[in-house]
Amino acid sequence: MRIEYDPTCDTVYFYLGGGDVKESKENAPGVIFDYDVNDHLCGIEVRSYSTRSLDLNVLIRLSKDELVKLLTELS
Repeated sequence: MRIEYDPTCDTVYFYLGGGDVKESKENAPGVIFDYDVNDHLCGIEVRSYSTRSLDLNVLIRLSKDELVKLLTELS
């Protein structure tokens, strides 16, 4: 998993692998899940990252499934 933070947009993007993004769905407010042409999750965007109670040092240690579960439950 590769992670990128954009301070201008205050957005964190988790690159989970796979192909190009075919479709995006907002699974929680400000949390966008990207799917490739095979409908596999290939990335997750978290908007307004600095306003959330998320510790990047914890997130990078989570498995893909744990990360998806945590970010889906955000409200």
